[in-house]
Amino acid sequence: MAYIENRSPFVVEVPLRPDLLKQFSINEKKAAQAYCTELATGGHPAAALRQLETKFLVVDQRAGLRIAADTRAQAVRIQAQLHDDSARDAIVDPSRHARLTFGEAAESYLSERVPHSRDANEYARRVRALVRNLGLAAVPLVKLSHLHFAEYIRRRRRQVTPWTGEPVQDTTIARELAIASAIINRARTFGLTTLTRNPVVAAKMDTRLRCNAERDRVYDEDEVEAIDAMLGRAKNAYPRWLFRLMLVTGCRPGSLLALQWSDVHLDERYMLLRKTKNGRLHKQPLLDAAVALLQRIPSPRDGRVLPISEETVERAWNHQVLAAAGVLDAHLYDARATFLTRLARTPGISTHVLLQFSSHRDMRMLQRYLRDRPQDIVAVAQDALNVHRTNAAAANAASAVPSAAAVLAMSPDAIAAPVGVGALLRAHADIFNGNRAASRATA
Repeated sequence: MAYIENRSPFVVEVPLRPDLLKQFSINEKKAAQAYCTELATGGHPAAALRQLETKFLVVDQRAGLRIAADTRAQAVRIQAQLHDDSARDAIVDPSRHARLTFGEAAESYLSERVPHSRDANEYARRVRALVRNLGLAAVPLVKLSHLHFAEYIRRRRRQVTPWTGEPVQDTTIARELAIASAIINRARTFGLTTLTRNPVVAAKMDTRLRCNAERDRVYDEDEVEAIDAMLGRAKNAYPRWLFRLMLVTGCRPGSLLALQWSDVHLDERYMLLRKTKNGRLHKQPLLDAAVALLQRIPSPRDGRVLPISEETVERAWNHQVLAAAGVLDAHLYDARATFLTRLARTPGISTHVLLQFSSHRDMRMLQRYLRDRPQDIVAVAQDALNVHRTNAAAANAASAVPSAAAVLAMSPDAIAAPVGVGALLRAHADIFNGNRAASRATA
């Protein structure tokens, strides 16, 4: 018997107070209730807790199925289909194991994965492009082996990235194969294939695919000017504004492209991001440069701040033009890392503030965006050490302990000077110990 679970997050909101809006995951219901109670007792009796309806799960324990749905109506349709014995038998029929192809498994994967993707159309395009490039659409899943994917890895390594003239990096290949791995894992989880192991994993081991290389790309001032000039020559002006906003806010491009003017609160110095990577609402702080930039964006104030699509941004980002200007291996997302890295270098900045700007929940994810190279780390550490040494030397000079002879020679006015009570006491102790030693020697 299939049943429906509402797996949507909880929201606590107060009418006419968007600044008090807070979202909690499905596992944080108690925290949501506590926050609602706190608001009610703090002078906001209208605070209300409700569960959104953005994610549902249809579970059929007998068939071993867990199917995600976008809306309750979609979940009800899936539940009805599973209640039909013939439909369920078609899903879990063992005879389908030998017939299900990689292309069919990919489309089945898309039917579940894409509705919950932040960039559904782009992700579907990438999945179908990978299936075409692999050339395995008609190959049954049960006949897939690590040799298919190992051959793809070797073929991609021989190819050259057009705008850099360098071989395709292993990290790019690993990112592509992660999609193929997800398709196969879903088919295994739902009992659609008899594969006991994922051949992608074996192919990575066989070809020694290095997929853990860290990106350390951070723009310098000249590169920022070159990229800004390149985007300024595009037909649409908004990709340039997107790049500039990322440089002064550190936001993800998808979050900024979905931002509405109604969620921009310049007086309160924040903007409410509704489209985030983890699905949680996030209040993004705004520095002075961000406020000034937002005030200059020419779009109408009653819709999206940047009324363009990601495809428009991709068309405006011209790698050939950047390469001619000496800017290689540049990606739009590096603007986010540039902002966060510069912010992290600011003296006195706390981890809490960094996490608030990056919208991460822990330092582990934030660390991926702090792209200091070894020489940068050495320079920052050396500067801090030099400052510490200078301050320590000044402090030692100011609080130097006078010798016993110097204290004896001090005038009353000199003793009253701010040399420090502790220093005088230590000096007097030295005098006392010196006099006692002299007395013993005389005796």
